[in-house]
Amino acid sequence: LLFFFLFQGSMNAPVVSRKLSTSMIVFAACVLGLGFGLFGINYWHATKCSSDRSPDEIEDMVIALKNRLLESESKVLKNEIMMNKLIASMQANLYKLERIEYNELSLRANNEAVEIALLLAAHPAPPMPVFPLDSQYENAESLANAIDDLFSKDNPVDLDYYAAGNGDKNGKDPSEGFFMDGGQDAVGETAPAITDTEAVATCTEWKTKYNVIVGASWGDLPYDLQQKWLEYSCDYHM
Repeated sequence: LLFFFLFQGSMNAPVVSRKLSTSMIVFAACVLGLGFGLFGINYWHATKCSSDRSPDEIEDMVIALKNRLLESESKVLKNEIMMNKLIASMQANLYKLERIEYNELSLRANNEAVEIALLLAAHPAPPMPVFPLDSQYENAESLANAIDDLFSKDNPVDLDYYAAGNGDKNGKDPSEGFFMDGGQDAVGETAPAITDTEAVATCTEWKTKYNVIVGASWGDLPYDLQQKWLEYSCDYHM
């Protein structure tokens, strides 16, 4: 548009003004060329200055970086394998050293134990402890009588009472130590009601008659006979 107006003005202007218009056209052309140049430089900077390498060069660089990364990973893997081998070797050597030290300590301990045993064998045994007693207690029977007298001070025992057949052989009164429900002596021993031969015969009869399974079932055995079964130790005899 600038050239168009300048050209129209130069055609309608006189000769002197036409010369001025020509110089203005040249100046405008220079300005326009400078503008195109600046635009081109800006475009080049916008598109090309971000990377001064060609796509092929960039691709080669990426491939080179991948190769370097692969090589680094390979070196790391090799170093890891070498370190594992080194650690395993150190552990094996450490186990050998520990075993040697253990054997040495064990041998020293055995030697010291043998030396102590030989030293003890070479010397007489220490004297047994002696607990001196009063002369009146040197006799065991006298000592037992003294102990009985000491414990019978609070609860004197009537020997004549038990000598007459009262109480049991352990010195227990029959009225003492009874169960609340059964009336049987909890401490004293009772004589068996029948002999072993009679018990075997009786238990065998009950087992056959009442279908008793020893250690498993009472069968049809009545309750009172069950108590007799226990009293006669029929499980033992069967």
